[in-house]
Amino acid sequence: MKAVRNKFVPVLIGLLGLLFLSNPVWANIPGGGTGTGANVTVVDNGDGTVTMANGIVSLHVVKSGATINQIYYTYNNGGGTQTQQLLAGGKDGGEFYWEFGGWGGSSWAYSLVTNSGSYAEIDLLCDSATNGLIDIHFSLLRGSPGFYVTPIWSHRAQDAAMGTGEERDNIYIAPYFNWMSVNDQVQREEGLNATYAVSDYSPQENSLVTSGVLQGTYEDKYKWSTDFGVERVWGWSSVSDPSIGLVS
Repeated sequence: MKAVRNKFVPVLIGLLGLLFLSNPVWANIPGGGTGTGANVTVVDNGDGTVTMANGIVSLHVVKSGATINQIYYTYNNGGGTQTQQLLAGGKDGGEFYWEFGGWGGSSWAYSLVTNSGSYAEIDLLCDSATNGLIDIHFSLLRGSPGFYVTPIWSHRAQDAAMGTGEERDNIYIAPYFNWMSVNDQVQREEGLNATYAVSDYSPQENSLVTSGVLQGTYEDKYKWSTDFGVERVWGWSSVSDPSIGLVS
């Protein structure tokens, strides 16, 4: 059995800027690589990390765990070229990380799959004796404002019977992202640095917002969910400075 998910994580300019900019040279084109721009580079830093970059987005990948602890985005919204670290100040310092549901082992093998200058791909493989295999690929295109992540869980003949619990990626982003977008109906401003209180007689994920723009309302992670089968895009953007967003 193999569970495969190909996920594109584009880093875009602010949604309002994208809608209203009339000069296309001010903005990166969202979605995929343009085929133009700087070469894609892959650098093994020699300290257990790898940097993938294309002049627009730069990823600092930690080999152990296949995580990302820095995502730099370079853009121009009309006020000159700027670079933001999109994870800086997020929870636990900000990171893109995984929950593997008990699969895989404790060590990771790194390999460079390809780097042609127009496309680069690295592979991080976590093997085990009887707990399955986890294979994570990171890919970057020339001229792209985002990157692809492809995780593969493999159950082999020698592996024990295993369940598929919480196997997922998570991301802790910079605290200036304050607008949540799930679909046309589910989108709104979320308060920055809001405080919360325990909501009695309700599921533990439910909290009472005690300050900020949502003060007096109840918040939980399930209220703003939607079926993956009909979801086209989700993510966060900033309705203040800096005017950028991160969507998946």
